[in-house]
Amino acid sequence: MLESFIQSNSLRAKILPCIAKGSLIKCRLFSSDSFDLLAVFFARDKIDEKKLLAVASVESLGKTVASPQSIAPVEAEEVEEITGYKAGFLPPVSIYGVRVVVDSKVMNAGSVKCLLENEKTLEISPSEIVNANDGAVVAGITI
Repeated sequence: MLESFIQSNSLRAKILPCIAKGSLIKCRLFSSDSFDLLAVFFARDKIDEKKLLAVASVESLGKTVASPQSIAPVEAEEVEEITGYKAGFLPPVSIYGVRVVVDSKVMNAGSVKCLLENEKTLEISPSEIVNANDGAVVAGITI
């Protein structure tokens, strides 16, 4: 699924057959009363749910829906049902129907790495993450 997304969108991203080192990002799925949201941030950082809610409310993430009143992490068992990917191995691209917010700190890296499996890593540029997700927003969402 991810490999075909990379090819069909002519991304320079690569899937490496190893464990990630350096510039490691996490992708965490959140749900609001209006929509699902994928937060992309450095693994060393922690999501600030108030900032994430503020971004989702103010920006409306390029969509015409009501601003959410609350936002919460999606339980691990539901993540695969919603995205097709396991909770600990969500990629920052190729998740349809989910809005994306990339932490502004991530944008300063030349490339970032995201675990896809225990022995697989996606290497991708932050600009490709933003460009490959319609309506993606870049904002400060971590503590």
